[in-house]
Formats: sequence, structure tokens, C-alpha cells
Amino acid sequence: MPAQFCPRCQRANPETAVFCYFDGAELRAQAGGQASFHRLVNDFVFPSGRRCRTFDEFSQACYDEWVSARDLLREGVLRQFFGASGRTDLAKAAQDSMEQADPDIALTSFLGALPVTQAQGPKLDINPRRFILGHLLAGEHRNLELVITNQGQGMLQGTLTVTEGSDWLQLEGVSPLPQGEGLGVRGTGQHCAISAAKEQKINLRVETRGVPAGQTFGAKLTVVTNGGVVEILARMDLVAQPFPKSPLLGVKTPREMAERMRKFPKQAGPFLESGEIQRWFTSNGWNYPIQGPQTKGVAAVQQFFEAMGLSKPPPVQAAPPEVRFRCNYGEPARFQIALQTPAKKWVYGAVASDQPWLKVLTPNVSGPQQASVAFEVDPAQGNGTFLEGKLQIIANAGQKVAVRVLVEVAGGPARSWRGSGASARLRPVLAVALVFLALRLLLVPLVDFGGRSAAVRAAAARAGQPVASNSPLAEAGGWLQLPWPGILLGSSAPIPATFFLDNASPRPPGSDGVSAQEFRHYYVNYLFRTIVLWTWWIGAVLGGFIAVIRGAPADLPWGIVAGAAAGFASSATFACVFLVVECVPHLVWSVLFSGQGNAGLLFVWVLLCLLCWTVFGIVAGLVSSLFAPLRTLFLDPIHQVVASILPRRL
Repeated sequence: MPAQFCPRCQRANPETAVFCYFDGAELRAQAGGQASFHRLVNDFVFPSGRRCRTFDEFSQACYDEWVSARDLLREGVLRQFFGASGRTDLAKAAQDSMEQADPDIALTSFLGALPVTQAQGPKLDINPRRFILGHLLAGEHRNLELVITNQGQGMLQGTLTVTEGSDWLQLEGVSPLPQGEGLGVRGTGQHCAISAAKEQKINLRVETRGVPAGQTFGAKLTVVTNGGVVEILARMDLVAQPFPKSPLLGVKTPREMAERMRKFPKQAGPFLESGEIQRWFTSNGWNYPIQGPQTKGVAAVQQFFEAMGLSKPPPVQAAPPEVRFRCNYGEPARFQIALQTPAKKWVYGAVASDQPWLKVLTPNVSGPQQASVAFEVDPAQGNGTFLEGKLQIIANAGQKVAVRVLVEVAGGPARSWRGSGASARLRPVLAVALVFLALRLLLVPLVDFGGRSAAVRAAAARAGQPVASNSPLAEAGGWLQLPWPGILLGSSAPIPATFFLDNASPRPPGSDGVSAQEFRHYYVNYLFRTIVLWTWWIGAVLGGFIAVIRGAPADLPWGIVAGAAAGFASSATFACVFLVVECVPHLVWSVLFSGQGNAGLLFVWVLLCLLCWTVFGIVAGLVSSLFAPLRTLFLDPIHQVVASILPRRL
């Protein structure tokens, strides 16, 4: 049987074949003698409306509308079109191309299988094809430029990816592709899109910060486009920054640093302590070998050698491995243990405690063959009569040493501090209420039985309306008859003159009363001074007492002076708080006994004030118990004092 030869590849095909078995070209001529192997069986129409009748037109349209053609191939439209046209070979080529991970490579492979007579697509050219950077100093950066040129027709499209060496060679000034698009090795480097009618420039940055020095590094960029695929190589030799200070001047490697330290251990210690050697390691991209706290002196050099694996760490143990002792509650005690080794080397360690009552006084220790670890026990911070804790020591080369500390506490706090449940939580609140009640009770003789009456007479005199000897205010408790809510709240209404004059005497001409605001101003000033002048000396007495009981009689004058200053400030503060809180019983009195006041009702007034201050103390205690800072600074100290005075009552 005679064979047919393909007009394109010149290979033999059976006589009955219509298309070439090898390249898909049409073997028979149509009527009229014109070759039809380059025509499509059916016209193909792109989404843009462009119509293609021949394979050459279809190929050129794919190059011109690359993104659209890539999507049609990926969605299987081209495979279905050629399968329906009887071109199972091209349908199979489309199916094989769809299996490519990168859509640009897939479309390029498919277009290569089309039976076209001429190709007029884009053509990729790159300059330069490699970057030989030579020697670079650690921490140095350099900018490079890559020029992508389209030497063909149409739009050159594709991706550029840093497939190797992306830790030091980076794309700069480009919009990276979304994750999952572009080159088939996506996820391993940086990407950017290529779209060039003629030329496209891409900036690269060489960043050596964080890259370990003393090595040669290579990188590879891969360019995949519809005009070809090219790989670009880059290489650099990264040189370490030398250490800048003597006697370690000029050192360029960790090994060389260790050799220089061996010669100058005392001079190298300060560089390790200050962290300068650690910063030198970081600047050269090396991992600093010492993990954890940095020790000091010559021990720091040994720590460096052990971390580098150049010296074997000595065995380390604590002596004694367990500490037992007895102490009194409220009396902190200090002790020492030894961290030691039988080898003739330095020992060092970082010490920590697992209990709040066990305080480490020397958190970092070091010494030749032995180092002392000091700690303090504060039984008041414990929660029982038998305390147990541990000292955790991280010694040479990360060796862990634990020292058990057992303390028997003699005595203890007042029992009012112990217990649980609602009653234990309520006791501090009741202690605060008791303190407020006691303070107000102590002020009754000073304020209620004398101070207020004197302040009323003085304020009335300063306001231009002296109190007559037989007026209602001159009687014991007569000051309760005044309209105190209006006075204390700064009412603009005047106080009637009848309060200050004798009821039997005629009113003097032009006497319309006393301004409530002016009266309040003088009244508050006089009462404030009365409270301060009668209470400031308590601070001076306490200051002198504290100086004596602390065994420093020579400091007695200074204790009195300091106590007097603190007492004056405390008295002034308390007087201000007193005037504010006293507004509450005045308001209650105006509701229950408005306009009434005498010697008998004065005792009722005292009881009302004591009740109000007790309630105020309960509220203050409850609020303080809700907030940890207030509980620590205010509630707990008051509870301690009251519990020590009344251990069986509270």
C-alpha cells in the first residue's frame, strides 16, 4: 500500500490517513488543489470576540490574549473544542498540558503541539544571564538590575521566581504574585509577574544581614514565560566583619575568637559581660553559643569555651544538697550554700527559687572551683509552720542542680489571719469598721463637745453676726439647730439672724441674716485647724518612739522632727476626709431632727455619727477587698494591727 508523506515532517503515513500521525498536519488537499492542513474544522471564537479560522490565527491569538487563552486551557475549553473537531491528538495534547502545575508552562507546551506554518509569538531575552558578586562584607547590601526583553511579537508574559537563595537575594519594587500562582515551585521563593511588550526592568536586592559569614552562597532565579524559560545564577563570597577591639582585634571566625580568648582570658571577660561579642556574632549571622544568663569575669570565658564545645564542663554539685533549720515567725534568716566542683575549673550558675518566702540574694554566681549562693527565708510570706522549697541552679553547660530547703517556723501570726470561707473574708472588713469607729469616738470630746460650738461662734463673728450670750446657739448642742445641709452644700440662701440673736431682743437695723457660703468658709477653716492642732503631735511621739525601740537614741531628735512632719501631713489629710464624711450625719439629722438641738439631743448626734462612720468603714473595707493593691496597702495592714491587739475578738 503506497504511503503518504507529511508536508511538514516528511514522515510516512498510511494511504488512508487524513492527518499526520506524528505532528497532526492534514495530509490530503481539498478541492481546488489548495492545502487545507492549516485550517480549523470549526472557527474558534475567543471571549473578546476574536474569530480564528486557521491554526496560525489561533496560535497568534493565544499569544496576543495570553491570559484568556491560559484560562481556557485550564478550564478544559480547548480540550473539548479539539475533541469535538475530531483532533483527538490536539485534545490529548491539551489534556497533557493541563497536568502542568504552572499555567504559563502548560499553555506554552500546548502551543508547541499546534500544526502551524509560522510562529510570531514573543521571544524571551535576559540581561545579564548571571551575577558574580565576588566578596561581600557581612551586613552589606547591594542593589542589582535585571532587564527582560521581548524580541518577538505580542505580549511577553510569565513569572520570575527566586527559587534558591531567597534568604539573601530578594526581589525589590515589584508586586509579588499571590500564593499559588505562577511557577510550579511556588512557595519556595519570591515571585513577581512578567508582562512586557518590549522591555521590563526588575530590581534585586542583596541583603546579607543575618546570613552566616565565611561561606560561599549561590542563588537561582527562574524565568518562565510564553517566550521561553531561562535560569539565572548568582553567587557571592560572604566575608566576616573582624572584631574591632584589642586584644581581640581582627578576629574573623568563632574558632579564632576562642584561640585569642585563651591567650587573653582576663581581657576577654568584659567583652562577654557587656554583650559585645554576642553582638559581633549577630552581625556576622552566627548563632551565639551561650544560652541563658551570661556569667562574669574569667568564668565567662570558660562558659564560652564550654558552649562552643571546646572544653568539657566539670561536674558540679551543691553542698549541702539539703538545708534544714528553724526560725521564728516574722524574723527573716539568711543562709549560704556552696556550688562546687572537684575539677580545677571555674564554676558558675544562675539561681532561682520556686517559693515567694525563699528569696535568692545572689542570682548569678561564679568562682574558682567554688561559688557561694546566698538566700534569705522570710517566714511571714509562708503559709504554715513547716515550709518547703527548692533552689534551682543552672550551672556549667546547662547542668541542673536542685537544693531542698526545709524550714520549721516557731510562733506565727495572730489566728485572725487563718481560716477560710465567708467569716475569714469578713474579718478584715470588720477590722476597718472598728478602726473607723474608734477614730470617731476619740474625736467626740474634741469636736462634738467643744470644737463645733467654738467654730460656729468664731465663724459667726467673722461673718459680722456675733452669737449673743443667750441665743439658741450659745446652749450646749444648740449648733445642731442650724440648717447644715444648706450650709455644707453652699446654698445661696442666708442663715436667719434669729439663730445668732437673743429672741427677746429686737433685731438690729439692716440685719437680714448671715451668708451661708461665707459662714461655711470660716466654719470649715476653724474646725480644720482645731483638728490639726490637737492631733499633729501624735506623729512626733510615734517618730521618737520608733527611733528609741530601734536602738538609735542618737536619732531621737530626727525621729521627732520626721514624725512631726508626717503627723502634720496625716492630720491635715484626716481633717479633710473628716469634713467630707461628716456631711452624711448632717443630712440624716436634717431629715430626722430638722431645726432641733440641745444637750440631750447632742448624745443622739454622737450615736448617729458613730453609726455613720462604722458604715463608712464597712464600705471602705468591702471596696478594698475587691482590689489587690488596696487590699495589700490598706486592708491587710489595718487587719494585722487590730488582730494583734484583739487576737481573741477578731
